[in-house]
Amino acid sequence: MVSADGGINDLEKKLIRQVEFYFGDFNLHRDKFMQNEMKSNDGWFSMETMLKFQRLASICSEPGTILAALKKSKRKLLEIDLEGQKIRRKPSKPVPENSANYRRQLDQRTVYVKGFPQTDTIEQITEFLEDYGEIDGVQLRRFNNKHMGSVFKGSLYATFNKLEEAEKFLQAPMVYYKDKEVEKMSKADFLKEKEKENAEMRPQRRKKSQESKDGVQTEEKEEEKAEQEEVYSFIHVSNLTDETINHIDVKDLFQEIGAPSVKFFSRYEKDGPTGYALFTTENAAEETLKLLTMNKNGCIVPIKSSEVKFEAISEEDQAKAMECYSEFRNKNNRDKKFRKFGGGKRRRGNQRQHTKYRDESNGEPKAKQVKAEE
Repeated sequence: MVSADGGINDLEKKLIRQVEFYFGDFNLHRDKFMQNEMKSNDGWFSMETMLKFQRLASICSEPGTILAALKKSKRKLLEIDLEGQKIRRKPSKPVPENSANYRRQLDQRTVYVKGFPQTDTIEQITEFLEDYGEIDGVQLRRFNNKHMGSVFKGSLYATFNKLEEAEKFLQAPMVYYKDKEVEKMSKADFLKEKEKENAEMRPQRRKKSQESKDGVQTEEKEEEKAEQEEVYSFIHVSNLTDETINHIDVKDLFQEIGAPSVKFFSRYEKDGPTGYALFTTENAAEETLKLLTMNKNGCIVPIKSSEVKFEAISEEDQAKAMECYSEFRNKNNRDKKFRKFGGGKRRRGNQRQHTKYRDESNGEPKAKQVKAEE
């Protein structure tokens, strides 16, 4: 289907949007992989490298089609090399410095919008918002569900390319998405409202804290709330043939390649060959996989005696990983609660008493040994 804007069809429009997002200001200030790659090879990216980006490859895996679409872009942000094999952001359009002033301008162009179905994708929503102006980036607001993992809240932050476009969107009297009016305001106004709500709730929270024994109940609720607000992303890990591979090994590997910090690594089953790596930011898993693909063996990396494979996680494995992590977290919280009520202290006290009178030679208390010798 060909759209009205200069003979660009729907597929080409999606390709232009996705590739220009990768090279846009909004993403380049966040994406370490892109930042590092732009410093090498004079900023050129081969199409082979570009097709390692999962979202782009899911739209189209044919380099010629992607390059042909980019030639039709009105932004003219990118250029193609003479051989037609590589692309880069034009040197004449440098990335602005990530200064306090730039971030302030970014916030001014960012709006808060609420009222989207939780099942809709970022691509569907971005396409809708583009009717009101050029979009630099969209951040879906999410919460963590025990059984489903990271779930879209139905609200988001959208950053327009121009301040006047953001203002025009906010001033529009009624904006409908799929026959439902959406709620909209500037990001600054939304954050003020949230701060006001939090300020009003603080006295109640203090009261509950005083009423609960040693503040345990309130603390647990706050911890649970913080965990629910975390946004998780996962990587599937396989070929874990060496049973001694642990969280530290995976963490060290990711640090070596400059990947985001991994919060948790575990196997699905004790000493099993497969497991998962968990991150607490939405794009961390995808960014880590990009960095891993730059190894000579791709996403297969030697760790101890294993050739460990890292790959995008399936929905089924993500649900399994979330269940495993929830079990670990719940057990950890129970242990914390036990220690708070003094359970651990009594046990440690008993251990200290036994240790004091124990002879290392055969494990019997010293008093017992003396009697036996007599």
